[in-house]
Amino acid sequence: MKIGSVIFWEPPLAFQLFGPTHLFILAVTFLVPLGMAAITRRVKKAEPYFAWFFIVLLLVNRAAALLVNFQEGLLTWQNALPIQLCDWALAVSVIALWTRRQLPFDLAYFWGLSGTLQALLTPDTSANFANLRTWIFFLAHSGIVAAIVFLVFGGCMRVYPRSLVHAWLWSQFYLLVALLVNRLLGANYGYLCAKPVHASLLDWLGPWPWYLGSLEALALIFYGFFYLPFFLSDWWRCRGIAVAARAQGI
Repeated sequence: MKIGSVIFWEPPLAFQLFGPTHLFILAVTFLVPLGMAAITRRVKKAEPYFAWFFIVLLLVNRAAALLVNFQEGLLTWQNALPIQLCDWALAVSVIALWTRRQLPFDLAYFWGLSGTLQALLTPDTSANFANLRTWIFFLAHSGIVAAIVFLVFGGCMRVYPRSLVHAWLWSQFYLLVALLVNRLLGANYGYLCAKPVHASLLDWLGPWPWYLGSLEALALIFYGFFYLPFFLSDWWRCRGIAVAARAQGI
């Protein structure tokens, strides 16, 4: 950003994993929704406006991604269909923001934090910041994660033990759909047929097709990890109730 002759901030063209620009994007991803949540706690009427902000951001950004691919002649059946897991995470995030229903939130929470967040941490992009495509990528992934953070801290939504079952079963459904589409179109949705070009967590999970089994196990680990804060909160609250009951001789 340049005002007059003073440059306040100018992102480097070349992306550096966990470099200053990447860390800035990660910070904004969490700090913005937390700030919105803080405002919502004080001004309850602000909640639907913030929710619609995320809905519009996610949908407009998705439309922009399709438009850019179309204009560049890159829109094909192999990349245009909403079959990436992040596409499904985007869809259920929008539904959860709109309806506040539990099932869409369950899926958004676990898919967004277990999948989309990993893509944000290790992006499969050349990440040249002179390219609009790079900004679209980060807006999409940051938007999903930020929406989930807002729903938890601003919308007071949470997951339950049954949420783990919902997420696991729907993940198997996604796996079947993505494998079928990949088979029919020769695509690589969900990176189920080949690993990303750039470094990612999949590099540590073995060769294809064995890393598919590793992904299943890793999904369970991530789901359990992201459920842990709610489990500990419930345990602590129950412990407090039990202690209070004993103190009162109940």
